[in-house]
Amino acid sequence: MNLKGGQSIQAELNQYLKPNGGKLETGQAVSTGPGSLPFKRIIHTVGPTYDIWNQENFIFCQQNLRKCVRNCLKEATKHNLSSIAIPAISCGFFGEKAATCVPIIVKAIVDFATNNEDGCLREIGLVEMFNEEIKAEFKKSISLLRKDGNLSSPIPARLV
Repeated sequence: MNLKGGQSIQAELNQYLKPNGGKLETGQAVSTGPGSLPFKRIIHTVGPTYDIWNQENFIFCQQNLRKCVRNCLKEATKHNLSSIAIPAISCGFFGEKAATCVPIIVKAIVDFATNNEDGCLREIGLVEMFNEEIKAEFKKSISLLRKDGNLSSPIPARLV
């Protein structure tokens, strides 16, 4: 992101992190300016790192993943943004398969949108540029929610 957006993104993030011990805790979300990227804000979050062999950790990670999504959406609302793009947080590099994370992400978005009908968000994009497995899981999760009726009522955000 710094390569495309410039060093001002990292500099602004560092200013936030410095008084907070130099790091963002799992589940927290904070936004910075976009640098030279064509966005209004960039929202940063730290997803959980899964340990598939530890059931207690697994449940904790699921809770933290929901918290990541919810806090990103709250941060977008705080800055009166009308749209946000959310990637597959915690998939791949952080140790978990898309089939585990994506349904949690999609459900957290639907829950937030349903409970924040007067919010400013009008579009919530689920983004993945390279991994076809993740793209397929996004489509599958949205399809299942529609089939179950969870997306039948109007919500103030669209999943694209």
